[in-house]
Amino acid sequence: MSELQGKNKLLEQYQKQIRTGMDQAADMLSNFLEAGSDFYILPLNDSESAQNDLQNESLAGICLKVEGAVDGSILLLFAEEDARRLAGLLMRQATPENLESDQMRSTLQEVGNIFASGVLSSLDDRLNLRAMPSPPSFLLGTSQQIQDSCRENSPHRETLMVESKLNCSAGHDLLFEGSVFFQISTSSLKQFNS
Repeated sequence: MSELQGKNKLLEQYQKQIRTGMDQAADMLSNFLEAGSDFYILPLNDSESAQNDLQNESLAGICLKVEGAVDGSILLLFAEEDARRLAGLLMRQATPENLESDQMRSTLQEVGNIFASGVLSSLDDRLNLRAMPSPPSFLLGTSQQIQDSCRENSPHRETLMVESKLNCSAGHDLLFEGSVFFQISTSSLKQFNS
């Protein structure tokens, strides 16, 4: 097997394990919703990018630095309107008019905590790779501004990213959608050997 084939195989294993963790995280988040509403992950193929859909919108982001056997960061991105819907849904109240209150931001930061815990506990369970997330940062701005701020939390020069959609539905109705980015240092990839 060539070095390139070996790297590609390693990347596929990495993506598979991360996506399994994302599915587990979406299931964990669904437990906080009313019956009939669920979060689910939609993986993106190589030609798609969650970033393209949100380029010029005003967004809300939740960023967590990841440290331990796996180094990197996790970023959840939502259009502001979808972030408000998410906060209202979790708090079981009408959609708030803005994200200015500490309660709204705290609710969204807890979404980041739960999501990161689901992904990282899956990596620990499946690959015995223990990593811990930092307290989440709440960010507002364009996609590029938020990603740049989040990238500052992960100073590794060489990184790879797994992107997915994080959607929420009630029955056949899409309530809102977001994007998830798991950026990991390439040095961490060497541990993905199962």
